[in-house]
Amino acid sequence: METIVQNSKFNACSVCVGLNIYDKEDRLSPKIMFPWSEIRNISFDDKKFIIKTVEKNSQNSPNFTFYSKKLRRNKLILDLCIGNHDLFMRRRKQGTYCLVINCYS
Repeated sequence: METIVQNSKFNACSVCVGLNIYDKEDRLSPKIMFPWSEIRNISFDDKKFIIKTVEKNSQNSPNFTFYSKKLRRNKLILDLCIGNHDLFMRRRKQGTYCLVINCYS
């Protein structure tokens, strides 16, 4: 199963909890959300960007595919996804903690 987006304008945004797809007109509420736990693989081939999702009940997991006008845009989206996913995994490791610094005058 594959969902191919054609002739529509939208924004792809890599956030700390996954990858969100926003409508071009509405940048506040995501149209489609892909949490990191539901993404099996993200890749691109030239101007084709592919998000492979995890389907727990079946072996045919759906793919979300879109085409961009520029190869550089796909590279940028993938780099942002890799960086945000690395930070997400680092934050979720057991034994890590947040350092809080109090500054008093």
